[in-house]
Amino acid sequence: MSNWLDQLLEVTDEAESPKTFIYWAGLAAIAAVMKKNVYLDKHYYKLYPNLYVMLVAKSGGRKGFPILVAKSLVQSVNNTKIISGRNSIQAVVKDLSRAWTLENGEMLKDATAFIVSEEFTTLVIDDDSALPILTTLYDTHAHEKGWFNTLKGEGQERLKDVCITLLGASNQTHFKDKVGAVDFTGGFVGRLLIVLEDKRGRINPLVEAPEKLFDLNPLIPYLQEISRLKGPFLWTKDAGNKYKEWYIKFSENEVDDTTGTKDRLHDQILKVAMLLALSRRLDLKLMLEDIVDSIDSCLGFSSNAARVSSGQGKSPLGTPTAKLIDYLLGRIEFRDSRRMILQRMYGDFDALDLDKIIHTMVEAGALKEPSRNGKGDLFYQLTDKFVEVYKKKKEAKNASHVT
Repeated sequence: MSNWLDQLLEVTDEAESPKTFIYWAGLAAIAAVMKKNVYLDKHYYKLYPNLYVMLVAKSGGRKGFPILVAKSLVQSVNNTKIISGRNSIQAVVKDLSRAWTLENGEMLKDATAFIVSEEFTTLVIDDDSALPILTTLYDTHAHEKGWFNTLKGEGQERLKDVCITLLGASNQTHFKDKVGAVDFTGGFVGRLLIVLEDKRGRINPLVEAPEKLFDLNPLIPYLQEISRLKGPFLWTKDAGNKYKEWYIKFSENEVDDTTGTKDRLHDQILKVAMLLALSRRLDLKLMLEDIVDSIDSCLGFSSNAARVSSGQGKSPLGTPTAKLIDYLLGRIEFRDSRRMILQRMYGDFDALDLDKIIHTMVEAGALKEPSRNGKGDLFYQLTDKFVEVYKKKKEAKNASHVT
């Protein structure tokens, strides 16, 4: 199997759920079955590939199907606790602390789990301590010696080898009702990868059977195989150089992000890169393609967090459009790649915004039709007419200031 994620997208191709929802549900499934088996040595701590993923769309946005797919895949591997349904945070902690006996007779004594729900607001019932506890449990490396929970009259519970992967879904209204302002700025949202979509992936009444049969069984053996891998990930030279280049440039960007998403993006990218590598190979090596694809996939999470926190479905595009124009005017031949634009414009707009901006600018004659280079990278270029008109307007404006 060359790419497990591609196979998952292929067998779900005719589902109405957005492709991004399937993609991130697949990554969450890999993270759940890997538990603490693999890690990346950050020298001051071990970075494990667990994720907190939230699929956000309006009601009817087909969020439930990707959740069920991920849950089914993890259940089939049968190597970790699965917590779903309606719970109190105390019940979740108790489940994490107690031993579970799997169907094969194996006993799980660690606090590893896949917390999954089609509607996040019903997963953990109202409790002021619920999201702070989930925030704390996310940082796997911080609990190498265990995590302790002491309640009056109930004694102390110890969680050993904590490693939680969370996959939930919600609409913006319900999410804001569940997640208060303190959780947006207190770390919980900063740890979430919020995947935001405003429409279905496709419209398909499914009267006829899909061309590709929906069958997850062929995907399970590979998931079982990678779940048995153990040990550290190693950098290849190209991957390490790419990540260092991105990290240095990204650290120079000043972005107003009260959720903390930007501050944690560097580790999120490495977590996702490990999961992408696992979906492709068994050698526990981080390759250039893993880092590049992870950066592309993770850019925009800060914008998504800001949108969900504000309750606005889409940010106004006037300012982002102006920033894109200014950026392209400063590039050679007034063009640059989609990948580079998203990296340089992080915090100003994301991929969804860029798609709308590009469509509008092409229709207005300000931008040429997007083109690809020999490597398949997408490029955008201002039209000669637009540049000419822009320069004339700028010259006229400068002349009026002089007079």
